[in-house]
Amino acid sequence: MPDLDALGDTIRELREIRGWSIRDLSERAGVARAPICKYENNNQRPSLSSLAKIAAAFDARPSELLDDAGL
Repeated sequence: MPDLDALGDTIRELREIRGWSIRDLSERAGVARAPICKYENNNQRPSLSSLAKIAAAFDARPSELLDDAGL
């Protein structure tokens, strides 16, 4: 069974590599800050819509985020 916590870790890692705050990612992705915090802390899984928006902010496809997370 895949470790879904890795997805939140991947989102955080990609954000930090770019030197973005959660606010920066929120603005770039059009996703509220609170859910992004929950995703990164592995308290909530992003919807497909949110995952697509976050991936677009990173100039990536959702499948790339999932691959990076090992899912």
